[in-house]
Amino acid sequence: VRVGTQQFQTIVLDPPWDWGDEGDVDQFGRSRPTYSTMPIDEIADLPISTLATTNAHIYLWITNRSLPKGFALLERWGFRYVTMLTWVKPSIGMGNYFRGSTEQVLFGVSGSLPLLRRDVGTHFAAPRTGRHSGKPDAFYELVQLCSPGPWLEMFSRSQRPGWVAWGAEA
Repeated sequence: VRVGTQQFQTIVLDPPWDWGDEGDVDQFGRSRPTYSTMPIDEIADLPISTLATTNAHIYLWITNRSLPKGFALLERWGFRYVTMLTWVKPSIGMGNYFRGSTEQVLFGVSGSLPLLRRDVGTHFAAPRTGRHSGKPDAFYELVQLCSPGPWLEMFSRSQRPGWVAWGAEA
């Protein structure tokens, strides 16, 4: 991860999860990514704690099935779990058991950094972007309303005004 020596008060991550450690991933229902994936150990070794300021927010995108991994990652990186945001999608998607119609974002804090607003709920509805694993603009608007910059998006798939983007597709 190379973003110079800058540190960030807000970090958003959408890691390229490798679901090979979750058992029945070869069954019909798991959408195949169009990008390279990373095993959980490599994701855990990312230098998140050195990229974050002492008082910082983190938003970690995660599927329902992988929630235990997400909680462990927050702790490893020095963040305490606060709440979960839920993206309510307009239609059902893939799934080995239930068909997914939501996706989660774990929100954590290191140090003490209050939200900029206290009138934002824990769910948002937004259309799909059309790209595999693409995230809606409404999410980034929510982050900018609630968490101070500078903002870093890791595993970004595009440049976003006002953000530092790190990722193979950015």
